[in-house]
Amino acid sequence: SDVCSSDLYEMIETDDVICRHCRESLERRHHEMIIDGMKVESLYEYAGNIRDLMLQYKEYGDEALFPLFLWPDIKRLKRKYRGFVMVPLPSSDAALAKRGFVPAREIFSLLDLEAADILYKRTDTDQKDRKYRERGGIREVIAARETDRIHGRKVLLVDDIITSGQTLLAGRDLLAAQAREIRALTICCSRRFLKPWEKLLIKLRC
Repeated sequence: SDVCSSDLYEMIETDDVICRHCRESLERRHHEMIIDGMKVESLYEYAGNIRDLMLQYKEYGDEALFPLFLWPDIKRLKRKYRGFVMVPLPSSDAALAKRGFVPAREIFSLLDLEAADILYKRTDTDQKDRKYRERGGIREVIAARETDRIHGRKVLLVDDIITSGQTLLAGRDLLAAQAREIRALTICCSRRFLKPWEKLLIKLRC
């Protein structure tokens, strides 16, 4: 990874946790898409430096990195999702025990939204360990509790990465009977969600 911390003064001046050079190395691929009728917003493609930083944060427990993922977008996202209740997609008990924190909840806490931890996993199944065709079975793994907390409210499902969309849709379906509106916001999305011209541009650069 080319990520560094070369200009401490600049980072202090901007409140960013990485320097300008590193920030510019994180290629933005902002997407607003509709997945099975649900509006989903994602900020980056899960590739390159942003992928490396996400792995460093999640798998190696580098909690100091959590502010960097939303930093350029915080003001815009606060305005856009004002009044929503934030519902993080759940981590497995094994992942929580290993990390000591829930990545999605920590990252999106910067939006200062009311949070409702009402989704949970019945088993320690991890999506990254499942083949794509198996991910539809996540609906048997995720469950909801205390859904009356979101009765008549606008809900924002949040997650760090969207790979197939099945986890978000499972969460949506569990909350649909209570929520007035449900949207989703993720940091990264897999390449399968890129537009055709974006995929072509990536191939031409290789």
